Amino acid sequence: MRSAKSILVVGGGANGVEYIGQLLSTFGNNSKKLGILTRGPRLLPNLVSRASELAELYLRRQGAFVYLNTDFNDDIKRELDYELVVDCTGYKFPGPRDFMRGELTSCLC
Repeated sequence: MRSAKSILVVGGGANGVEYIGQLLSTFGNNSKKLGILTRGPRLLPNLVSRASELAELYLRRQGAFVYLNTDFNDDIKRELDYELVVDCTGYKFPGPRDFMRGELTSCLC
């Protein structure tokens, strides 16, 4: 990570935003090209829109590149030219969901 000249965080949720924030704290002052990419229209989609706006503004002011509405694939990786990619897209359990019944069942994706 320290030797990479550029780092792209893929995933605009809480984990991705926190990760890019830590990278900015560690490698700030434009020593590295840092970016965050999300396929959605905004960062932090599970929070109120004002939180998304403030997070994006902060990251841009700190020198990060923010890519919204962008699917990550090999073409994008080549086009954006990042040396290291960190996957913060999360994980959705693909297995059976019937072990959880009742009022919390709607919480499962």
